[in-house]
Amino acid sequence: MTENGVTRELTVREIQLRAQSRNAMIGNAQAQRDMYRQARELDEYDAKLAQEAKARRADLYKDHQEWHAAMVTIYQSAAQHGLEPKIVWPHPDDFVFDDGAQRCRIRGPISERDVPLFEWMRAERDALFVRSALWLKRPSKARCMQINIFDCLWICYDVMLPLRWQTCGNAATLLAVIRKISRRELEESTKHYAAKADTLRAQLNLPSPGKAEYKVANTIMKTVAQRLGYRSLAHLEAELGESGIAVEAYCGS
Repeated sequence: MTENGVTRELTVREIQLRAQSRNAMIGNAQAQRDMYRQARELDEYDAKLAQEAKARRADLYKDHQEWHAAMVTIYQSAAQHGLEPKIVWPHPDDFVFDDGAQRCRIRGPISERDVPLFEWMRAERDALFVRSALWLKRPSKARCMQINIFDCLWICYDVMLPLRWQTCGNAATLLAVIRKISRRELEESTKHYAAKADTLRAQLNLPSPGKAEYKVANTIMKTVAQRLGYRSLAHLEAELGESGIAVEAYCGS
């Protein structure tokens, strides 16, 4: 059979279905009944799959509830004896339940093995957070009608971290304190956290962003920059400060 200039072989089943469909369209009653029956069978099969998926989701949700209850018990028992819990991850506060959808997600590590990855994410978050404070120290005229893009970036990392490590809840207070620190100290802090993130990345053997990642990041950031009032990505990078780390490097990571 040839379709759109491409020739391919049909299976016996495909030939039968095509013939059946053609006969049904020209009024063959038996072919029409067969088509209706097959449609009902497909609907029933889809409904069965959906029901099975719902049951699996409910079972998994129940497992997460029991896991959460066990972690609560572990932490409460440790607190009563003034000890650190033997099993630290995941923390009870990091179970996020959605009763309506019967789904649960866990913020942060679920075992000790995952901790290094989230330590790296925290270092990336810290570098971006300090960079956000550094951006706020620029003259108000230079910041006119332009959004602090570092706020968008550090929050992306922050929401994936364990609740105890998150900054969102007291970000305003922290920024107010950090803004009192000199620009030079903030620049040094930015370099410190960025270097820490690079070290952790190397220890985790995470691949560095390649040409493909930079190309995607540049395309995205160019659009974002224009929407924020910058003439180009180069203009955005220049405005963000000569001591900062290139924004696309974070996007590529």
